[in-house]
Amino acid sequence: MTQTLYFGTYTKGQSQGIYQANFDEKTAEISDLKLFVEEGSPTYLAFSDEAIFSISNQEGKGGIAAYDLNGQLIDRHLEAGPAPCHISYDPGRQLIYTANYHTAQIKVYYLDDNHKLQLSDYQELTGSGPHPNQNQAHPHFVGLTPDHYLLVCDLGSDRLFSYKLVDGKLQQMTSFQTKSGSGPRHLVFHPSHKLAYLVNELDSTVDVLIYNGCGYFEHETKISTLPADFKGNNAAAAIKMSQDQRFLYVSNRGHNSIACFKIEIDSGISLVDITPSHGQIPRDICLSPKQDHLLACHQESNHLSVFKRDSETGLLTFISNQIQVPEAVFIDFKQNTF
Repeated sequence: MTQTLYFGTYTKGQSQGIYQANFDEKTAEISDLKLFVEEGSPTYLAFSDEAIFSISNQEGKGGIAAYDLNGQLIDRHLEAGPAPCHISYDPGRQLIYTANYHTAQIKVYYLDDNHKLQLSDYQELTGSGPHPNQNQAHPHFVGLTPDHYLLVCDLGSDRLFSYKLVDGKLQQMTSFQTKSGSGPRHLVFHPSHKLAYLVNELDSTVDVLIYNGCGYFEHETKISTLPADFKGNNAAAAIKMSQDQRFLYVSNRGHNSIACFKIEIDSGISLVDITPSHGQIPRDICLSPKQDHLLACHQESNHLSVFKRDSETGLLTFISNQIQVPEAVFIDFKQNTF
């Protein structure tokens, strides 16, 4: 069965925007790679049933763009300054959220009845941390908790913020402090247990958190994404959970690897394996819809690595890295929506 795969990219070099390809679940072959739409550095994407929402950079302005499923522009909303780094879609409220690493702002948008993107609200975060990359607040992720609060990972101040949404307006509810200098980047919730898994960019770790609802977290345990003897520079990037809720995968930029963890509900997570990514600076990773494969896109070596995945052990077996995708930093199938 063939599935449609989307790539978000920087457009500092060869890339021209959002790319699309076909992925054959049976053979693991990727075909018909093509430019889906021209867009300035669409580094992250989010999907609704009828649209694709993208980060957008145009002539010194940053914001978001909305496209229909045929690649036709619906609308673009830009402001002076750098673009956000993360975007997500809220199907229940039909809102779009962004996190801006550079301006320390989180924003809420909606599409009005005339299919125009409108800014509903925004908040500017404050704070800092001890790491050189923590000179100010750096929100890096926006997404929903299981009970529909908006969660923000602030890499700059080592905090998780939760917000209540009232008529599209943000009301801050809670703040959870992570380990100083860890740099929380992305998070996934366990769909069946009150647990969350937080990947930290700056100290290359995963925190296992207990989620008590209403935005409140407790820390359970922490584990490294790297081999004990690794001494080089690394920045952890993406974190994804298998559909059977048994394994986590994390990409390591610098060590250039994919770490696999087994989820132990009663005792946190345990390291299964750390597999070379077969490329330079693996950014985003995703699991195929049938969960038989893992795909990793590399920002600097401009290609995609494909791995066979063993559903029983979680282990990855390298298949190929022959497909060239320029400056890719996001990869996902449309049905694997937030």
